[in-house]
Amino acid sequence: MTTIVQVAFLRKGKRYPLVTGNEEFSISPEVWEFFRNVSSIQDLGERLSCRVLVIDAAFDPRKRSEYRELVVGKLSEISGSRIVLLDPDIGIEPTKASGAHVTKEDIEAVWRALREGDWLVLYQHASRNKRWKELAKRKFADICGVSSESFTAPKIAADVAFFAARRLSWQSESLDVMRAMPHPPPAALIKFLKPYDREIQKLALQLRWLVLEEMAPCYENIYDAYSAVAIGYGASDRLRDGIFHIAVYSKHVNLGFNDGAALADPKGILLGSGNRIRHLAIKTPEDLARPEIRAYIQRARKFAMAEARKLGEPPPPKPKGVVSTVKAIYPKKRRPK
Repeated sequence: MTTIVQVAFLRKGKRYPLVTGNEEFSISPEVWEFFRNVSSIQDLGERLSCRVLVIDAAFDPRKRSEYRELVVGKLSEISGSRIVLLDPDIGIEPTKASGAHVTKEDIEAVWRALREGDWLVLYQHASRNKRWKELAKRKFADICGVSSESFTAPKIAADVAFFAARRLSWQSESLDVMRAMPHPPPAALIKFLKPYDREIQKLALQLRWLVLEEMAPCYENIYDAYSAVAIGYGASDRLRDGIFHIAVYSKHVNLGFNDGAALADPKGILLGSGNRIRHLAIKTPEDLARPEIRAYIQRARKFAMAEARKLGEPPPPKPKGVVSTVKAIYPKKRRPK
């Protein structure tokens, strides 16, 4: 059974009076609570043969991170397919968020918590910009990293729109599906991977997707090198700004950490003994599904940002999306036969 989850972003408010002319009339607590009780919509589920759940915990915009953690925790308790509605007062933040908006970080946190096949829906109210619908839809799609659909009812409320995006999985079994998903691999990379067995190709693209879920927007540098196809990721296209790399071999794929020797390794799983680089060997989809893989990616990114701040280096400007560049093609290559 599908569960529709409304994330209400419900703020505590004063019980303001009605005003007419110079007179004020107080609103009775019973009437006020009736219209403030968003959880009453849960009864609608019985008529629609689905489950409706409202997350109506109090939202304090000064404690957004705590609210996000609460929402993600609630979502983890819901089994089956889910449609999650983010329902702020206004919609996605324009340039500066108020308590009436959702932020990029809010959307990203919920998006990461979704499973394959789930939908994320955003309520959006009109702004003064005539292109409000187009701009908000594009911003929502860019944050989710997929195309989005818009739903309107101009004869009911012309100043309201809903945007929806579906979560597909980096663990997809289909190469064709992976190529159609967020940040699709460039044609050159697909070509470089062709000599490898289909399972290794899938593993490499699944790992690429996982890295980009945590790293994008970023730069992707591709090398069709002698012993492996290598893909580097960093905040710029400079080699010294690289944080991770993927190396594709005939029987496995490595996830390399450029400063892995200095990276905390509480699980003791990093491999290698050089001065800088450490790696994780990925041989099966089950290896890739281990939660520590994502945790180490997040740790490495934070470490790289902290090291750059120590050196007083200003952060490079963020690119729009993933900027993929083929850096080198070696004339001689060792590839599976």
